[in-house]
Order: sequence, then structure tokens, then C-alpha cells
Amino acid sequence: ITLVRIALADVHGWKVGLKGGDLEFVETPAPALPAALAAGRIDAGTLIHAQAFKAQQTGEFRSIAEVAGDLTKKFNLRMISAVLAGYGEKLDKDPDLYLAALDLIKRSSQYAVKNAKEVFAAAGKQTNTDPDFFQTWFTRYSEFPAELIKQDVAAIELLYKKSVELDLMKSYPPMSEMVWNKVAAN
Repeated sequence: ITLVRIALADVHGWKVGLKGGDLEFVETPAPALPAALAAGRIDAGTLIHAQAFKAQQTGEFRSIAEVAGDLTKKFNLRMISAVLAGYGEKLDKDPDLYLAALDLIKRSSQYAVKNAKEVFAAAGKQTNTDPDFFQTWFTRYSEFPAELIKQDVAAIELLYKKSVELDLMKSYPPMSEMVWNKVAAN
């Protein structure tokens, strides 16, 4: 929701304070959002990817903002919505284990993209999900490179800076203190 608020403020010019803003934010569990929209209890919602995919297939909903694209165009950065995190002392205790796990995740992601038809069909069958969702997710919503690059560091720093500007947090440590030195961005 922080990225949504940043996009609405910086791209669309809205006041996004939780009180006195242009919107009234309502806390609703993600699984309840489509039903709340359909029933008219809320006017708009931030749907998770699977919900957005299903909503667009029904034709009953329409997208009013595409936050990721809006932010990418505005700041010339692909924003980061998730990171792999761990405790420094645990990472440093057995760095080879964590590096091997990261490598496995990265190679798995690369394999999924390279063999999309096979992987998306198998994942769809296992999770009872339309395989087209996975294709849409990887081509439209996001990607999962499983490695940290300089643009990611810049995107995270921008997120923190904008979060301070929106008074969502008071300060943040330098990225050099937050990124494990074994995977520092190239």
C-alpha cells in the first residue's frame, strides 16, 4: 500500500494522508476485496495479482491505476515490492548455505521463464490456477530475478525517501547497512 500511496501522490497528485486526504483508506483483508468491490462497500481496492487477473477476466471490474507502471515511468526505476531478508548473524554463520539457496532460487526462476509452458501448466495443475495467470504475472505484473542489482538498491532507497516524505517513517539506515555484503549490488 505504500507504493500505491506514493504513486497516487507523486504521479496522480492526490493527497494520500490517512486522515484529511483525497481518499478514505479502509483496512480490508485481501481475500475480501473483490466481494467488497462487487457489493459496493468500497469504491476501489488494491488487488493482489491473482485477484487482478481474475477481475480483468470477468469484465466486471476495470483498472483505474497501474501502480508499478506509473512509478516506473515517473522515476525511471522498477520498484521493488518484495525482498528476501534474513538476520545478519544467521547469514554470516553459514554464508555458503544461504548463497547456495539464493543460487537455487535464481536458477529456478530462470528455468521457469525459459520453460514457461511446462512450468506454468504444472504450477497451475498443482495450485488449481489458470496457467495463463502465471504467464500474465511474469509478462505484465512483475518478474523475479532473485538477485540484487544497483537499480533495486536505488528503488528501495526511493521507497524509503518517499515513505519519510509521506510521514510513514521517521528515518532509515543506509542501504550499505541493510544489504548483506555477500550479495551487494553489482
